[in-house]
Amino acid sequence: MPEKTDSFFFRDFSSESGDVTGSFISDKGERYYRIENVDQIQPFFMTLTSPSDHWLFVSSTGGLSAGRTNPEHALFPYYTVDRITENSENTGSKTIIRVQNGEGFHLWEPLSDRYEGLYRIERTLSKNLSGSKLIFEEINHDLEMKYSLLWTTSPLYGLVKQSRLTNLSTQNRKISLLDGIQNTLPGNINSDTQIRLSNLLDAYKRSEYDLSAGLGLFSLSAELVDKAEPSESLYANTWWQRGLSSEAVLLSSRQISSFRKSGDVKAERDIKGKRGAFFIKTDLTLNAGEERQWYFCGEVDQTHSKICSLRQFLSRDSEEILKSLEADIDRATEKLLQIIGRNDGLQISGREMSAVHHEANVLFNVMRGGYPVNLEEISRDKFLKYFYQRNRTLPEEEMIRLRNLPKSMTLQNLLDCAAAASHPDLKRIVGEYLPLTFSRRHGDPSRPWNYFNIDPVSEDGSPEIGYEGNWRDIFQNWEAMVRSFPQFAFTTIRLFLNSTTADGYNPYRITSSGVDWEKPNEDDPWSNIGYWSDHQIIYLTKLLEIEEDHFPGRLLEMMNLDEFVHVDVPYRIKPLQDILQDPRNTIEFDYEKDRKLTDLKQNIGADGSLLRYAEGEIVQVSMVEKLLVLILAKMVNFIPGGGIWMNTQRPEWNDANNALVGYGLSMVTLTYLDRFVSFLLTIMEGWEESCLLHKNTRELFTGIESVLLENECSLQDGFSDESRRNILMQLGTAGSDYRDQLYSQSYSMEKVQIDSSRIYSFMSLIRKFLKSSIDENFREDGLFNSYNRLNIGRDAAGIAHLYEMLEGQVAILSSPELSVEQAVGILEKMPVSPLFREDQNSYMLYPNRDLAGFLKKNRIDEKDLKNFPSVVKADFQSLEGVLETDEEGLSHFSPDFNNNTFLIKALEEKRKAGFSISDDLFDELLDLYEKSFNHKDFTGRSGTFFAYEGLGSIYWHMVSKLLLAVQEKLVTAWKDGETEALVNLKKAYRNIRSGLGYHKTPDNYGAFPSDPYSHTPLGSGAKQPGMTGQVKEEVVTRLLETGVHVQNGRLHFTSVLVDDEEYLPEEADFMYFDIHENKNTIPLGKESFGFTFCSVPIIAGRGTPRLTVHFADGGKRVSDQLVCTVDESLSLFTRQGNVENIEVIFPYGE
Repeated sequence: MPEKTDSFFFRDFSSESGDVTGSFISDKGERYYRIENVDQIQPFFMTLTSPSDHWLFVSSTGGLSAGRTNPEHALFPYYTVDRITENSENTGSKTIIRVQNGEGFHLWEPLSDRYEGLYRIERTLSKNLSGSKLIFEEINHDLEMKYSLLWTTSPLYGLVKQSRLTNLSTQNRKISLLDGIQNTLPGNINSDTQIRLSNLLDAYKRSEYDLSAGLGLFSLSAELVDKAEPSESLYANTWWQRGLSSEAVLLSSRQISSFRKSGDVKAERDIKGKRGAFFIKTDLTLNAGEERQWYFCGEVDQTHSKICSLRQFLSRDSEEILKSLEADIDRATEKLLQIIGRNDGLQISGREMSAVHHEANVLFNVMRGGYPVNLEEISRDKFLKYFYQRNRTLPEEEMIRLRNLPKSMTLQNLLDCAAAASHPDLKRIVGEYLPLTFSRRHGDPSRPWNYFNIDPVSEDGSPEIGYEGNWRDIFQNWEAMVRSFPQFAFTTIRLFLNSTTADGYNPYRITSSGVDWEKPNEDDPWSNIGYWSDHQIIYLTKLLEIEEDHFPGRLLEMMNLDEFVHVDVPYRIKPLQDILQDPRNTIEFDYEKDRKLTDLKQNIGADGSLLRYAEGEIVQVSMVEKLLVLILAKMVNFIPGGGIWMNTQRPEWNDANNALVGYGLSMVTLTYLDRFVSFLLTIMEGWEESCLLHKNTRELFTGIESVLLENECSLQDGFSDESRRNILMQLGTAGSDYRDQLYSQSYSMEKVQIDSSRIYSFMSLIRKFLKSSIDENFREDGLFNSYNRLNIGRDAAGIAHLYEMLEGQVAILSSPELSVEQAVGILEKMPVSPLFREDQNSYMLYPNRDLAGFLKKNRIDEKDLKNFPSVVKADFQSLEGVLETDEEGLSHFSPDFNNNTFLIKALEEKRKAGFSISDDLFDELLDLYEKSFNHKDFTGRSGTFFAYEGLGSIYWHMVSKLLLAVQEKLVTAWKDGETEALVNLKKAYRNIRSGLGYHKTPDNYGAFPSDPYSHTPLGSGAKQPGMTGQVKEEVVTRLLETGVHVQNGRLHFTSVLVDDEEYLPEEADFMYFDIHENKNTIPLGKESFGFTFCSVPIIAGRGTPRLTVHFADGGKRVSDQLVCTVDESLSLFTRQGNVENIEVIFPYGE
């Protein structure tokens, strides 16, 4: 303790600040990752996880928002991340400690910057491995005290704050303490009202204290409405505390200053018109080395009945209450581990960070996409609820069949029922059934444009079945999910295809209740409609590949079955001539069709959105026709040498490249289309069947086939701009004619035959054209073009290449056209390209560039005007409001001209007003504007902002896509025996991986290294936590890193990418959950590691190669071949439970 004469004020402790470090620790028997000196790095944002409907978003500053289900049920205001970060002093936890000494006291506010520089402090931040607990800790070295704040959740009791105060000195301490929470919300608040009218809401707030129960009640005196009618607000949020005796309870923050000054406060019982708080004031003595802990619990949406039950609970002995609370927290922690374990997320490795990072990836992946419930206990009633949401018109005899299913059934029971049924809708809907739980859209305060709903548990305590997500998000999460549940691979394929349109695109959102599309909203500047392309093809390709790897031949068996449908989205892509006139405005919203579809969905269920013949019958198509429609939709927009024309009003994976829409050509989509067609050719080789296609589809097929055959001769010498425009018109006209028939409800019921051999030849022909374009798009710097720009003239269609982008490198590395030697060449060029960011040892989406500062923009001097004679000669009075000249003689365009559209409008209005604006002057002003701002090279907001997908940013999802693409090429080299390429690809893979967060220190990454984040802007740490697309890719790449490879229906093991550091340096216990979700432990020896595959534990070691498959009946099979049999593999893939565990011994030095 400092002497009395010491002054703590204005002391400079900067030289004493420790380095930011990170390490794994144990706290009360649980593993955490701890960041030391966390206050020395920029604030970062985190998502705390929960097995229930809780959500908790918190900044490293201490600011937070929390609640249940969605933002409408919040305990603390749901704001954007910047406001939450800045609100740490007025929202959330607040602790003030007065430490007495002989002649006075020292005032300490742990975890606050209010008295920064007063004490020598050390702050740490720790998070448990499953992400459900977060501990803020501050050690005051001058006062020799430590304060810890833990946030977590309890399914029964709500949001939990645990405080711990420790006396680190050798003397007893008398302490006066004020601890609690502030700016807590009342019940029944709408998040939008909180954001817009928070000050008005304050006037309705009432905070009361029930002394007998020790319960704080926070409510609105009435609902905030402007109608002349009563509107009672009958929900309250509640807070209670146990572990501290309270001398006074405060329900607001009004007396905080008084406590700081004197330690005196007056108890509050009923506070009106103020923001709510719940503070406990108490005096206590801490003996030397003693630690005290206490809890606060907050809950939302409490009714009078629930409050009555809570008051009864709080009347119990405090020790009993705390025991119940802690037990529920432990159960929640265990349940979360069970969820992670069911999805193969628990591993034990010599490099603990790798296992923990995988755990986080798996958890966030299932939080987005969901995971299957126990397939042996599927609820009939929940399935029927799902069925009614989809279709309420099934004949009664078929409904009886469903109602007679067992109340609790297996997945096979359900599939057998569908197989025995004759009605196509029943077969289809059962075939699409994904009994998933835990899914939600990836919304949070750093992604406020996505609204989330968390509803994982039914009222009876069983898992709630359902899923929801943006199309472009959820299917990629399912790609990772089906690696652990391969029997659902074809289900996701069926659902994918049945949710696409007859013109070859997919709607914006998909839920277990059907699909949804965006609608025009002129009042919302973010509102837009349209279709993406790249993700559609590559995500489907990956799902098809997974299905074929696990169940070879099954896809081909399904090709000719008429069990598929089209969704009828009310978007109408314009005819080709209209598209040529304005390529950025190509889709009309059919309001009448939207109304009819909406009415039909309300009447009969989600099947109301399916495409129907004019007679009203649902259009039924085969799988091969669905696949062909997707290919044909891309080929009608094929531009030789350029890519797939992006003319459906949406960009591709990178939303920020939105200005590519209209004139952009995607080599990314073209390259993925090539992989898609290549895969289909592989599985269709030797397939000889007669297929039925709808007449409309057959006509489009024939039309495109004829165009390609007619132009095949141009592949040798290349396309001129004139011939390129010619094929553009031919292909585009074929697509336009097809869509015209589709939209005019002249979609023919007639089906015509076509031989599978002709389909095969057609796709082979397509590949020739795609390969030719791929060959043309390798750059002189050794990289690959991602996007090109289309210049359409009256008689020609030219192509201009854009700058290098990471997307293109990922796409070409994913292509079967690229040899492993070529892949090595690209990967050698990438680290010395402008895409590489040395400070993060990773890759940006595109090269960073320095934009002109404000004073350097919109400057036109005399030399700029020398090539614009009409502008020089113009009467500047006639150009008032268009150009202005400043005192230095510089000219400037009007600041109201956001782009040349505004300039054109202003000049046209000048002409209407009688001013002389010649055609030459008109054109020169447009050219001068373009020279000033260079909008022709504008690719979207990607080139105008500095975070997210902006300039200088690293987008970790695309880096992880790069990692996976390299791994795929590595597998090719391994299979083909390309030893030199394999060595180089391994090196490239590990270099890319070393740039990912979990290979970084906390100060370099700017957050917990184990956690996935969306992006890292230049000069900042990682941003947007948790549910990023990165998690899917890394779940997939982790399989081979642990030695797993699936091929030809068999599970193979290989150490080709297993690192030495995976092997444990000492003995350890591996905890996992089996296929029945039972917790088990296996002791592991030194030089081994453990993981699960399809919930079956795999124990890997090193030595003489050996595979031992242990069966549930006590038997085993031992082999020196590291591959499971077909039957063993099938048992694993379908979770039959026949295999108990597998031991694999890898050779040294593979």
